Amino acid sequence: MWGSVAVKLAHITINDLGGAPLATHNMPCAVCGTSPAVLDIATGVFNPCWECQKRGWILQKRKPLGERLMDILMGEDGPG
Repeated sequence: MWGSVAVKLAHITINDLGGAPLATHNMPCAVCGTSPAVLDIATGVFNPCWECQKRGWILQKRKPLGERLMDILMGEDGPG
């Protein structure tokens, strides 16, 4: 348990079909929760489902709050 939310690990199976890896998994999309997420095999990161990506949803790593505050104080822009 993490707080009051149960965290389940994804079950991932990767098959090498003559040099072209094919993966299956049970991870739902983090945005809509109904469609399966898109697994980037190269990085092992789950992205939003294709439909949510069409609507503009992306995965973005955020800086920790302290770094973002320093950026604001120093006058630096950028995603955070």
